[in-house]
Amino acid sequence: MAAARTICRRLRNAQRYVAKFPRQESLQYELLTAEAFSHILNLPFCTADDNGAADLYCVKWHGTLAPLRLAPGGGPDATVRAYDFHILVEATMRTGANQWIREFAPAVEHGNEFAGSEGIRAEEVFVILVCPTVGRYTHTTISNRGDIRPALIPLEDSVVAEILDTCILGLTVQHADVRGLLERLWRHVVRGSADVNRYTDSVRGEVRNWQAEILRSDKLLFVGLKAYQAMKKGMGETNRAYFSVSELWQRLARHATIRHYYKLLGTTLHLRDIEDGLRGNKLAYEIGPRFHDALFTLVCKEDVAGRLRRFIKAMEAI
Repeated sequence: MAAARTICRRLRNAQRYVAKFPRQESLQYELLTAEAFSHILNLPFCTADDNGAADLYCVKWHGTLAPLRLAPGGGPDATVRAYDFHILVEATMRTGANQWIREFAPAVEHGNEFAGSEGIRAEEVFVILVCPTVGRYTHTTISNRGDIRPALIPLEDSVVAEILDTCILGLTVQHADVRGLLERLWRHVVRGSADVNRYTDSVRGEVRNWQAEILRSDKLLFVGLKAYQAMKKGMGETNRAYFSVSELWQRLARHATIRHYYKLLGTTLHLRDIEDGLRGNKLAYEIGPRFHDALFTLVCKEDVAGRLRRFIKAMEAI
């Protein structure tokens, strides 16, 4: 499976990407969508080729890679077994009324059958309907269901890409965060906006709000790690063991990922973010001031890793 950033880029331009595979467009779209959810939830990815061998928590695409075959009818395209909830993924490039009639209508029964076969409550199952554009008939039909569970949530592939982008940048995104987002999105379905465009706009707005919440909570850890990386690189270039915060700011302010992160937050990188990120996450020692600047030297990577191992060991002992 390709790296998360590659999958995100392909999903943002899904129709152009699948067009590279004549007569396999639907298959590649299904596979791409399933791979995206694997990265969103940081779960192992498997396919029907695995003959039932899969981790307890995983994303399974029900198609095969050898040979390449679509997921068979009569079930979802992919099944996501997350912590405390499940997602059934249905992906189609169809538009218009056929989007619902030919592709998404069976998803209702798939959700009910899955909950029954697993012996779980319908509230623990989300059916995500992924497509390039949500059809008017799809939106109207699902809205008319009201608050019946399992939850059916139609999402444009570009929105799924935005969720994936957030999970790539957010270093501590939990499955509970993703479930919380799905519950929030389902409320937009239940409200039953009369216009499909209003629905898709409200969904995008909700995802942006969730994205900002995730990135704000992870900001100092993210910046701390990027500053740590910049110090490591700087040590190799200059043979120095210490760096000022302003020097690190100059390096980080040009970093494409940092710029993207802060653009999504709607703010800019400050010197204090770097100080707090290094100090608060114990990634560097402050060795003294330099004019109006703090000077930092790195904590060795083995020390940081050892601290994390101790934390994991303590968690396992609980």
